[in-house]
Amino acid sequence: MGQWYARGQFYEDMMFLLQTIYESHQGGHNFMRKTVIYHCLCLMTHQVFNPKELNEILGLCQRLEVISDWEKIVKKSTRCRFVYWIRSLYPFIFDMIMADVKRPNQINYFLMAMNDPIEMLWNVRHLEQPNICVDNYKKEVYRAFTDKVIKPICLQVEGEIRMQINQAIIPRLGQKNPLTSRTFDCYKYIHMSDVYLFEK
Repeated sequence: MGQWYARGQFYEDMMFLLQTIYESHQGGHNFMRKTVIYHCLCLMTHQVFNPKELNEILGLCQRLEVISDWEKIVKKSTRCRFVYWIRSLYPFIFDMIMADVKRPNQINYFLMAMNDPIEMLWNVRHLEQPNICVDNYKKEVYRAFTDKVIKPICLQVEGEIRMQINQAIIPRLGQKNPLTSRTFDCYKYIHMSDVYLFEK
């Protein structure tokens, strides 16, 4: 009986494990399929795969796992929840970004990082409703963004428009010579990428 199992049932069981691994690789890769595959590989003996072949298969399974969970891995690796704890520095960071002519387009990266703490804030337990904490955080961000980005740009544009209108209407008013005096350049703001702040 033992000899029959060793020669017959053993190979049948190993083929069943191989077939199970093959079928588990068909379709989307998920946690359940990964668990079944690793259990089957653990039940196989060195008579089916030598150590080198088994290591190659395990390596391919790990690559498949990384590819299948790529979005989750990237999201976890690039998560910026920590910016919530430095939110008092938001106004200074906005100042630094907007002060550099070459950096206004980078503001979207910072705004996306500021969006990461929202998921964490929805899980707070020290308030009756978590949306209170979320709303307070959004108000703080909107205030910093308005004071350090929107208002300065609007004031500069308004000042330039008023000056040009006054120079055109008021007689004998000295015209501003762009060759000798520095003028406000709004090119960097006009060609900025679309700005996304939370759901807006």
